[in-house]
This record gives sequence, structure tokens and C-alpha cells, in this order.
Amino acid sequence: MKKYILLFTLFSFCILNAQNLKIEDLLEKINGSSNEKEKIQLIKELKQKLALKNKKERQEAKAILKAKQKTPSKPYDDTFLRKQ
Repeated sequence: MKKYILLFTLFSFCILNAQNLKIEDLLEKINGSSNEKEKIQLIKELKQKLALKNKKERQEAKAILKAKQKTPSKPYDDTFLRKQ
């Protein structure tokens, strides 16, 4: 079980890191470009990638909040069971 958790963590870290590199590459291309039309096209592509990343992050945050609501806020009290 620990093996699967470790693999999942490593896999997700690699994907997130690769996505950040793609965005950084686009930013460098925008800064290095002298052609106005190319800059506009790269900015549109950057907007799309950031919107997609934002959507994924929001979904993950909602899933975390939903899971948090399902966990009990108080520790389980078993004193009633002990008395019997």
C-alpha cells in the first residue's frame, strides 16, 4: 500500500512540475519575442493553459474540502460503550 502511495505522489509531483515548466517556457517566449502578432498568440496560449490549471486546482480544492467535511470534527467517544 505504501508503495502505491509513494508512486502516486511521485507521479503527481512530476506532472505538476512539468506543467509549471511549460508555463515558464511560454513566459520566456513572450518576453523574448519581438513580433507583436507572435506575442499575442503566445499570450492567448498562456491564458488557456493558466485557465486549465486553475480549473484543475479548483476541482482539487473542492475535493479536499468535501473530504474534510466527511471526517468527524470530534474524536469518537466510546465511554458509553465502556459503561455497559
